[in-house]
Amino acid sequence: GKTTDVLAMACPKTRVRDVLQIAHDSGVHPAVVSLETAGLSNFFERWDSPPPESTPFSVAPEVVTEKSGELLIDIGHASTKCLFYEDGVLVAVRQIDWGGRNIIGQIAAKYGLSLLQATKELETKSVITLERSTATKEQVAFSKVIETSVLDLVRELRLKILEIKADNHLNIVKAHMTGGPTLIRGLGGFLTQNLEVPFNRFKILSLLPSVMFEPDE
Repeated sequence: GKTTDVLAMACPKTRVRDVLQIAHDSGVHPAVVSLETAGLSNFFERWDSPPPESTPFSVAPEVVTEKSGELLIDIGHASTKCLFYEDGVLVAVRQIDWGGRNIIGQIAAKYGLSLLQATKELETKSVITLERSTATKEQVAFSKVIETSVLDLVRELRLKILEIKADNHLNIVKAHMTGGPTLIRGLGGFLTQNLEVPFNRFKILSLLPSVMFEPDE
C-alpha cells in the first residue's frame, strides 16, 4: 500500500566524529557512514530481495497476534549487540554493556591474575562444563567462574527479549551468536538452558564464498 516501515538508528555524535577523524587520518573520505549493527545485518537479512509485502496499518486487525522472531547476538570484547528479526527483516537493535572482558575480569579476580594472564587462561580453558560428571574438579571450578560472568549477560538478554516481545509482539524462537567469546565451548548450550531459546553459532565466513579459508578446528 502507501505505507512504509522505518527503522531509525541513533548514536552519539562523538562516535561519528571519531570515525570520520580516523578515516581522514588514513586518507579516506567516506560518502556514507553506517552503524555496525546495520553492516552486520547484511550477513543475515535478505537485503538484495524486494521488501516483503505487509498489511497496511489502516486495515490491520485489532487483535494483535504474536509472531515468531529470531535473535542475532554479536558478543565483542566490551559490548554485545542484539539484533531482532521478524521474517528475516531487522526490526530492533539493542546493545548490552557486557563482553569478553567481563569474563577475563572475573577470572583475574578469582585467581589473582593479571588481565593478560587471565586472557591466556580463558583461551586455553575456554569451556562451560554442562555435564559435570565427566569433568575434573579443576574444570568444574573454572567453568563456574565463566558461568558467574555469563549470567550477567543472561539477565540482560532476558530483559531485552521481554522488551521486544512487549513492543513488537515478537516471540523469539531461535537465536544465533557470533563474536570471539562465542568460541567458548558450551556457551550456546548454557544460554539455551537459561533462556529456553536454542542458541547456535552463526558462521559468517560460510556466507562469503570469496573467502577461501580451509575449515579446521
